Order: sequence, then structure tokens, then C-alpha cells
Amino acid sequence: IFRTGEVALRIQDIRASDEGSYYCYFESKTYYNHAYFEIEVKALGSDPHISVEKLPGGMVQLVCMTFGWYPKPEVQWGEDDQKNFSIQFITKQANDTGLFNAVAIITLAGRSEEH
Repeated sequence: IFRTGEVALRIQDIRASDEGSYYCYFESKTYYNHAYFEIEVKALGSDPHISVEKLPGGMVQLVCMTFGWYPKPEVQWGEDDQKNFSIQFITKQANDTGLFNAVAIITLAGRSEEH
């Protein structure tokens, strides 16, 4: 508590689980007051990493991975001609940090060697 009657809350090593509503109430013999506030936790994850793998039958698989996001990220794949491919999205929350890791896998079928 400061001399001016101000109160401070300090949260160190903030984690995703610290997100939420907080309430502060204080009083003396002649005065009381309270405050409500919300803490929103955000974590900007890693740059996406894309790997390419040739599969049997002329298919190609692209895997996009990114790590350390909060809140849960949205992952999208796209191309102008959205024919002949399938997409799989996997987003998992890391148990120890509460941050999210995401993987998006696209499998392209019947592509020529030019692509």
C-alpha cells in the first residue's frame, strides 16, 4: 500500500490461467472503495514453419506448424483452385504453459512435377 492510498496488484510470470476477472476492495474507518478489472492474456506464437513431403501416387503433403499461442489460434490453408486436396487441422494446448500449438496438414493429389 502506498502513502497516497493507492493499491497495486503485480502478477509476475503471467500464465494463461491468470486470465479472468479480479476485484479489489479496501476500506478504513472513514473511506472505502472497490474496483473490478479484467486481465486478458495474449501470446504471439512462433512464425509458421512449412515442410513438404512427396507421398506415393504423385501426392504431396504440406505441413504447417506453429507454437506458443494464446488464445487458441485459427489456422487456414488456401489456394485459388481448391480442388484435389484434403486438409487436417490439429490444435493442442500444452499442459504446462496453457499455450497452444497448431499443425495444419494439406495433402495435394494428382499434381504435376511443375508444382
